[in-house]
This record gives sequence, C-alpha cells and structure tokens, in this order.
Amino acid sequence: MAVVLLFLATLATTPDINARADPAVYEAGLDPVVGFNLVSWANFGGNGALVWENAVQDVYDHGFRAVSIGPVRFVDLATGAIRLSDGTTTGPDNAHIAAAIARAESLGMSVTLNPFVEPDGFSIWRGQINFSGAADTQFWSDYRAYLLEMAALAEAGGVEQMTVGTELRDIVRDPAHNADWNSLITQLDGAFSGRLGYASNWDNYRDANLTATIWENPAIDFLGVDTYMPLATSAEANGLGNPDVAFLTAAWNSVFDDPAGGFNHGVLLFASRRKGGLGMPYFITEHGTIAYDKTTTAPFSTSPSHGSPDPHEQRNDYDALMRAADHRAAVAVADGRLEQIHIWQWGMPGADGSLWFLDPEGDDVAQGAKAARFLTGFVTGSVPDPGNPQNKDQQRCINALNKDLAKVTKVQGREVLRCLKDFARGTLTAGTVETCLNADRKGKVGRARARTERDQTRACSASFPDFAATTAATVNHTAEAGPGALLHAVLGATLDSVLVTADVDGSAAGCQQAVASSTQRCLDARLDEFRRCKKIALKNGVDSATSLASACIGADPRGRVAKRCDSTDAVPDGIRKSIDRNCVARMVDLAATFPACNSPDGETLHACLALAARLQTCSALNQADGLAQTCN
Repeated sequence: MAVVLLFLATLATTPDINARADPAVYEAGLDPVVGFNLVSWANFGGNGALVWENAVQDVYDHGFRAVSIGPVRFVDLATGAIRLSDGTTTGPDNAHIAAAIARAESLGMSVTLNPFVEPDGFSIWRGQINFSGAADTQFWSDYRAYLLEMAALAEAGGVEQMTVGTELRDIVRDPAHNADWNSLITQLDGAFSGRLGYASNWDNYRDANLTATIWENPAIDFLGVDTYMPLATSAEANGLGNPDVAFLTAAWNSVFDDPAGGFNHGVLLFASRRKGGLGMPYFITEHGTIAYDKTTTAPFSTSPSHGSPDPHEQRNDYDALMRAADHRAAVAVADGRLEQIHIWQWGMPGADGSLWFLDPEGDDVAQGAKAARFLTGFVTGSVPDPGNPQNKDQQRCINALNKDLAKVTKVQGREVLRCLKDFARGTLTAGTVETCLNADRKGKVGRARARTERDQTRACSASFPDFAATTAATVNHTAEAGPGALLHAVLGATLDSVLVTADVDGSAAGCQQAVASSTQRCLDARLDEFRRCKKIALKNGVDSATSLASACIGADPRGRVAKRCDSTDAVPDGIRKSIDRNCVARMVDLAATFPACNSPDGETLHACLALAARLQTCSALNQADGLAQTCN
C-alpha cells in the first residue's frame, strides 16, 4: 500500500512533459538552451577585448543565454605548425577570448569554448587536414599546447563546456592519431574541470574510429555535432518559402530520431547508446542555413541556388528546428537528450561576409535578419509575424497595377502641362485651368484608365495580393489626382489666380511651365524607381507592406531620381536646371511666381519642389498600394 501511495504521490508531483509541450513557445528548463556561435577571423588589437565583450553582450541582450566562443589558430599544411596568424589573417588574442568568457559568465550564460584550427589561407576545409611524419609530430605538439592554453582560459573563467576539436574529420578517422587523441584528452581532463566534448561534422559523427577513440573515452562528456544534414530535396525546396515549417519539422524529427531517414539521421538514438547505454547529451554545436532558395537541401553549402534569395526558407528552418527540439532537454540522457543548440553564427565584427551571418537589425538576405528576428522572438516569447510572401500570380497583379499607376500618372501629367501651356498662350477652350486639369480633352487618360481595368481582370483574377495592391479604381483615382495635387502644392490652391499668361509676363509664364514640367518628371521618376524596386523585392520574398515600403520608397539604385529631382554631384538635376535656365536667368520673381513655396531664391525653390514631389509620391503609394507611410 505504501508503494502505491508513493507511486501516486510521484505522479502528482512529476510534470507531464507531453501535456505541457507547446512547440511554438520556448520553455526554459524543458527545451534545449539556445545560443549562438561567436567566431571572428580577425584580430582587433587593443580594441579586441571590447569587441568580444560587446558581441557577447549583444547575444545576451537579444535573449540568448548560451554562447559558444571560437578561438582561431592557423596551421601550415606543409610543416604542421600552428600559429595565431597565417601572415594574412590573424585570430583573436587569448586576452580577447578571456574577456568574452568573463562577460558571458558575468551575465550567467552557459559558455562553451570551441577552439578552431584553420589551414593557412583557408586553402581547404579544416576537415581535410591530416598529417604524417615530421609534420604530424609538429602538429600534435602545437595542437596540444594550443588546447591546453584554451583549457587554462576556460578553467580560469569558469567555462562550463569545452570541445577538444571541431570538424577535424580526416584526423579523427585516421587510427594513426588515436594515441595522440587519448593523451590529449587525458591532459585536458586534468586541466579543465568542466565538461569535455567534440564537435563532429554531420557526415562523420557515426565513424567507428571517432566513436571508439573520442565518444567512448570516459573523459568525453557530451556529443557535439555540427548538424548540417540535408532536410529536403531540390524539388521540395524549390520556390519562395518552400519547404514550409510542417515539412521541415518532420525532417528535423527524422534527424533526431530516425536512423533510416538518410543523411546520417538518428543523432539522438546514436547518442543514447553511448557509454554502454548510459548515453551522452547531444549538443548541436553548429547549425545554420542561408537566406537563399534551396538552402535546406544542403545547409552547409553556399551554392544550392545562390542567385535566388529566400529568407522565408531560412526562417522556416529555424522555426522547424525549435519545434522539433521541443522538450528534448527534459528527457533522460539515456533516452536521448538534446541539451543545447548553438546557431551558426552571430553577426560579430570579423565574421562579416559569411552568408550564415545573422543580425536581427540587418538586411533579411545579406544578414539573415528575418531568421534572426524569429530566433530572438522565440527565446524572448514574442515571435514576430512571419509575413506573407506573395506568389507569382499575386506578384503579377501587383506589378501590373503599379505599372498602370505610373502610366496613368504620366498621361495625366502631360494633360496638366498641356493645360498650363494653353492657358499661357490664351488658347484654353475648356473653361478654367482647374476644369481643364480633369477634362481629358483627347481621351488619352480614359484609354489609360481602361487599360488599368483590363489589367486587373487579366492579372489579378487568379490570386489577389495580400498587400501592396488595392483596386483598379483606386489606382486610377490616385494617378489622375496626383499631377494636379503636385501643381497645387507648388503654385497654390487656386491656379487661375496665380498662373501667368505670356502676354502679361512671358518670362514668368515660361518659368511656371518649365518648372511644372521638371517637377512632374521628378514624380514620374520616383514612381518608376519604386515600381522597379518593388518588383525585385517581391521576387526576393518581401512579405509585408511595411518591409516593402522600407525597402523601396526612396530607392534609387540607378540614380534616376537624383538626376531628375535632387542631385548631390556637380551636375545639376532636372529641377535645378529648369529653375536656373527658365527662371533665375530671366530674372523672374520666384516668390510671386510660386506663391505656395514663397521662395526668395532658386535653391530654396528647388527644395520646395523636390519635397513636394517626394510627398506626392508617398501619398500616391499610400493610396494606390495600401501602404501606411508617414509622409512628411
């Protein structure tokens, strides 16, 4: 009876892990600790300690409570000698690494020290390094000294874990090095009181010699794998946002649990069988993908489809990893415990240029910001909306309507300028200038409007966009109103009272027409460049109106907006040219001629006109594209 009561009491006090599991929510103590690798292939001299301290602080400030710190040394492939510098690249000083350790420990982070050895000039992958003869003797002498230096730093700093190597595939496969491994591990075990492990490459962790020499060594406490197994085929990963999170979650579960899943899957089962069935905790010592299409087919590679950005696939991978890892830190080691996940890699100085570089404040593609924001949100409990990249049909609709916005605006702009010209000549036959603006005297605006309607039917019927588009009617209304609104912004509310006829003052009339024309061309250039940027951004996976506006309002990669609107180089832009040639050179009173701007000189008038065109662009895009930008 006492046994039964004890059993019932145990049930009452033991948490039901499965019942509490929520794969989308990070639960400290149940889910693996998530952290980042910090590695820098640079030496910052006297500023090095501060650079590393700041990098650790940055990781912590974004919610991560584990960090893997990577010292770097270089090896001469001919002699086996290991040095801090290969003559071109220099790794961080020991003092820099010690400063990083101290900052991390002061913050209460779990610290892993993960020493790297790179070939001089990065001439081959480190996993291909191997030696024999005199070079082998030199290598092991230097490697032992290097690792013992690192062990001393780790011990002095209170580091929790240290690896005895990372991705030295050919060396750990070669039985000729077994005695050196055993001797080194014994020395490290005596010098470092924390846990020892090894960071194996994903395709090598089950190697028989590695298993016998390192995993089954009594001094090795954790099984580290740089976990870059392929997760999808090329067909499954093809296209923006593919594979989805559900597909990748299943793939990650296979990586953890299913040895029959291919590509060296079943890591946790393998780890659970080590040490005579007592098991070893599994650390994902590295995992990363890049923000390009098909990255999940070969997470270790930069080349699956490097030409096609896909930050959504990268984000989906990290989302799926966290879901598949749910509560795997709460099980017994003998049942397969995933203890820590170290993402490759945080965007610290000296790691720039790596496609795996992650910075939540950076660009979605160049710095993997979408994926980084997900990871930050996951560990802090505020996962950002993943957004909704538009499919090809939706992109086709958006691009068609934007092209029509620019076209109708240009056609209407020419109508407005024709009204000004006729008014100045005294040949206006459609009543006032105000009525002329919308009279469409030759029907050209109507034909452009009809094309917008046709384009909506043709391009938008299959799948209407989730953002960045409204309707043909809204596009047409916005485009028709734009040129007139721009003209009022620079001349005033009532055009008929401020426009000048040629018989009264030919210079002022010519000035008004020329400036109105150059300002309209500025508006046209801004809309055209936004449209071009938007087309590329949508193809690259921009997924919300906010991110689209941020990427493309004001974009000018070809310099066309600067040429038309506001050049900063020695060649004046179109608006400045028209002011100088048609107004200033003819001694026109600028304040009286453009009363809405009330500008005493050409440069002040230019600023007013360029601003008016920019504000009208912003307003038009808010209306026609459903954006919500502040136009000021």
